[in-house]
Amino acid sequence: MTVKRIKNPSLNSEQLGKILKKLAELVEKSSADEIESLLSERGELRIYRVRSKPRLIKTNRLEPPPDESFTETAKKLHSFQTREAGKRLLGDTFSTKQSIENFARFLDLPVHRRDTIAILTEKIIESEIGSRLRSEAVQGKSVQISQE
Repeated sequence: MTVKRIKNPSLNSEQLGKILKKLAELVEKSSADEIESLLSERGELRIYRVRSKPRLIKTNRLEPPPDESFTETAKKLHSFQTREAGKRLLGDTFSTKQSIENFARFLDLPVHRRDTIAILTEKIIESEIGSRLRSEAVQGKSVQISQE
Protein backbone atom coordinates (compact mmCIF):
# COMPACT_ATOMS: atom_id res chain seq x y z
CA MET A 1 0.00 0.00 0.00
CA THR A 2 1.38 3.36 -0.96
CA VAL A 3 0.72 6.32 1.24
CA LYS A 4 1.00 9.78 -0.18
CA ARG A 5 1.66 12.37 2.42
CA ILE A 6 0.25 15.77 1.68
CA LYS A 7 1.70 18.51 3.75
CA ASN A 8 -0.96 20.91 4.81
CA PRO A 9 0.31 23.78 6.94
CA SER A 10 -3.22 24.74 8.02
CA LEU A 11 -3.83 21.28 9.58
CA ASN A 12 -2.94 21.09 13.27
CA SER A 13 -2.60 17.97 15.41
CA GLU A 14 -6.11 18.31 16.87
CA GLN A 15 -7.67 18.45 13.42
CA LEU A 16 -5.55 15.51 12.27
CA GLY A 17 -6.76 13.55 15.29
CA LYS A 18 -10.40 14.24 14.38
CA ILE A 19 -9.79 13.09 10.80
CA LEU A 20 -8.10 9.89 11.99
CA LYS A 21 -10.98 9.22 14.39
CA LYS A 22 -13.50 9.52 11.55
CA LEU A 23 -11.31 7.23 9.45
CA ALA A 24 -11.26 4.67 12.27
CA GLU A 25 -15.07 4.85 12.53
CA LEU A 26 -15.34 4.29 8.78
CA VAL A 27 -13.05 1.24 8.97
CA GLU A 28 -15.12 -0.20 11.84
CA LYS A 29 -18.28 0.08 9.70
CA SER A 30 -16.60 -1.56 6.67
CA SER A 31 -17.09 -5.19 5.73
CA ALA A 32 -14.26 -7.72 5.81
CA ASP A 33 -14.18 -7.76 1.97
CA GLU A 34 -13.81 -3.98 1.81
CA ILE A 35 -10.95 -4.02 4.30
CA GLU A 36 -9.22 -6.90 2.48
CA SER A 37 -9.55 -5.06 -0.82
CA LEU A 38 -8.04 -1.94 0.69
CA LEU A 39 -5.17 -3.84 2.33
CA SER A 40 -4.32 -5.78 -0.83
CA GLU A 41 -4.16 -2.51 -2.81
CA ARG A 42 -7.04 -3.53 -5.09
CA GLY A 43 -9.24 -0.91 -3.53
CA GLU A 44 -8.95 2.80 -2.97
CA LEU A 45 -9.86 5.05 -0.14
CA ARG A 46 -11.10 8.43 -1.24
CA ILE A 47 -12.29 11.40 0.75
CA TYR A 48 -15.00 13.63 -0.63
CA ARG A 49 -16.37 16.83 0.74
CA VAL A 50 -20.12 16.63 1.20
CA ARG A 51 -22.12 19.78 1.50
CA SER A 52 -25.33 19.47 3.38
CA LYS A 53 -28.32 21.61 2.66
CA PRO A 54 -29.10 24.16 5.35
CA ARG A 55 -32.05 23.15 7.50
CA LEU A 56 -35.09 25.34 7.37
CA ILE A 57 -36.71 26.28 10.62
CA LYS A 58 -40.46 26.67 10.51
CA THR A 59 -41.12 30.01 12.10
CA ASN A 60 -44.74 29.21 12.90
CA ARG A 61 -43.54 26.52 15.35
CA LEU A 62 -41.58 29.02 17.41
CA GLU A 63 -43.45 30.34 20.38
CA PRO A 64 -43.61 34.09 20.73
CA PRO A 65 -42.84 35.40 24.18
CA PRO A 66 -45.96 35.76 26.30
CA ASP A 67 -47.41 39.21 26.21
CA GLU A 68 -49.52 41.20 28.63
CA SER A 69 -52.77 40.07 26.99
CA PHE A 70 -52.06 36.43 27.94
CA THR A 71 -51.70 37.40 31.58
CA GLU A 72 -54.85 39.51 31.52
CA THR A 73 -56.85 36.80 29.74
CA ALA A 74 -55.70 34.20 32.30
CA LYS A 75 -56.78 36.50 35.17
CA LYS A 76 -60.20 37.04 33.59
CA LEU A 77 -60.69 33.31 33.02
CA HIS A 78 -59.80 32.51 36.60
CA SER A 79 -62.40 34.99 37.87
CA PHE A 80 -65.32 33.56 35.84
CA GLN A 81 -67.94 31.44 37.60
CA THR A 82 -69.19 29.61 34.49
CA ARG A 83 -67.55 27.64 31.73
CA GLU A 84 -69.72 29.37 29.12
CA ALA A 85 -68.35 32.79 30.04
CA GLY A 86 -64.84 31.45 29.60
CA LYS A 87 -65.67 29.97 26.20
CA ARG A 88 -67.06 33.32 25.07
CA LEU A 89 -63.91 35.12 26.21
CA LEU A 90 -61.63 32.66 24.39
CA GLY A 91 -63.73 32.84 21.23
CA ASP A 92 -63.59 36.64 21.26
CA THR A 93 -59.89 36.83 22.15
CA PHE A 94 -58.30 34.16 19.95
CA SER A 95 -59.23 33.89 16.29
CA THR A 96 -56.62 31.39 15.07
CA LYS A 97 -55.50 27.95 16.15
CA GLN A 98 -51.92 29.20 16.50
CA SER A 99 -52.93 31.97 18.90
CA ILE A 100 -54.94 29.65 21.15
CA GLU A 101 -52.08 27.08 21.03
CA ASN A 102 -49.68 29.76 22.24
CA PHE A 103 -52.07 30.69 25.05
CA ALA A 104 -52.43 27.02 26.09
CA ARG A 105 -48.64 26.69 26.17
CA PHE A 106 -48.49 29.88 28.26
CA LEU A 107 -50.75 28.09 30.75
CA ASP A 108 -48.41 25.04 30.66
CA LEU A 109 -51.07 22.80 29.12
CA PRO A 110 -50.11 19.95 26.79
CA VAL A 111 -50.67 20.85 23.14
CA HIS A 112 -50.75 18.23 20.43
CA ARG A 113 -50.57 18.85 16.71
CA ARG A 114 -53.93 17.18 16.13
CA ASP A 115 -55.73 19.35 18.72
CA THR A 116 -58.46 21.49 17.22
CA ILE A 117 -59.53 24.92 18.44
CA ALA A 118 -62.49 23.27 20.22
CA ILE A 119 -60.25 20.75 22.01
CA LEU A 120 -57.78 23.46 23.04
CA THR A 121 -60.65 25.62 24.29
CA GLU A 122 -61.96 22.73 26.41
CA LYS A 123 -58.49 22.06 27.86
CA ILE A 124 -58.10 25.71 28.82
CA ILE A 125 -61.62 25.98 30.28
CA GLU A 126 -61.21 22.82 32.36
CA SER A 127 -57.80 23.93 33.57
CA GLU A 128 -58.74 27.48 34.52
CA ILE A 129 -62.43 27.28 35.44
CA GLY A 130 -63.64 23.67 35.63
CA SER A 131 -61.10 22.45 38.14
CA ARG A 132 -61.82 25.37 40.45
CA LEU A 133 -65.60 24.86 40.20
CA ARG A 134 -65.25 21.13 40.99
CA SER A 135 -63.02 21.91 43.96
CA GLU A 136 -65.52 24.44 45.32
CA ALA A 137 -68.37 21.94 44.87
CA VAL A 138 -66.47 19.25 46.76
CA GLN A 139 -65.68 21.70 49.56
CA GLY A 140 -69.35 22.68 49.77
CA LYS A 141 -68.77 26.31 48.87
CA SER A 142 -71.74 28.00 47.28
CA VAL A 143 -71.33 28.93 43.65
CA GLN A 144 -72.68 32.29 42.63
CA ILE A 145 -74.22 32.29 39.19
CA SER A 146 -73.67 35.59 37.51
CA GLN A 147 -75.13 36.90 34.31
CA GLU A 148 -72.04 37.66 32.22
